[in-house]
Order: sequence, then C-alpha cells, then structure tokens
Amino acid sequence: MSLLWTQKGSTDGRDFSGDFYVVDFWKKSSGNWQIIARYSSPLGKPPARPPRQLPAPTDSDPKLTDSLRKLEQELGEAAMHGFQDTETMARLIGSEFTQRVSDAPERSLPGSLAATGVVIFI
Repeated sequence: MSLLWTQKGSTDGRDFSGDFYVVDFWKKSSGNWQIIARYSSPLGKPPARPPRQLPAPTDSDPKLTDSLRKLEQELGEAAMHGFQDTETMARLIGSEFTQRVSDAPERSLPGSLAATGVVIFI
C-alpha cells in the first residue's frame, strides 16, 4: 500500500511536520493482516493544485484492497492516539516489522520496539 501522509509533530525538539510518501508492506499471518515494513520519505512543498479524485483500484482483488485500506485507517487512528491500545498494535504490527525513514535512517525502528507501542511514524 502506498499513501501520502501529512503530520504535525516533534520529538526531542526536532520538528517532524510535513508531507511524506509512505509505502507499507502487509502480510497475512494466522488469518490476520499485519504490517511488516514501512518506508517513508519526506516530500518537498507540493505545487498548488486543485483536489484530485483518486482513480478506482485496478488490481485483481478489490476486496483485498478495501480490507488493507481499512487496516491502514485503523493503524492511522492508533497513531493519532499515541499507540496506547497495545492490543490493536499487537494485532496490526507483525513481529518482523521494521520502519525505514529516508531522511533519518539512523532512526529506523525494529518490530520488537514497535510491538510494544514505542513506534514513531514519520
């Protein structure tokens, strides 16, 4: 799944606000979908454009696309609430999860920390 993500926030005095291109990789494990990797990269200031209507999915499984879209929304909701719901985090984040960030690779986060709710989505 890929998406554009806008956030406002800071950690340790460093401002992490901005727009990001995010690619998430999901894997089915024991009948449930779990995120196993996230790669993100900051976007420059986008040019002024009118809002666009996204095209309909053209993949071979629209039902799966809709299921993963709902899981992405659920993960986003958990992020907005500070990842306090550890049960949701354990269900959505796979044990092999790793987050990679293009502008700060030293801040990459392994799944062992993510599964405890100590995760920074930037």
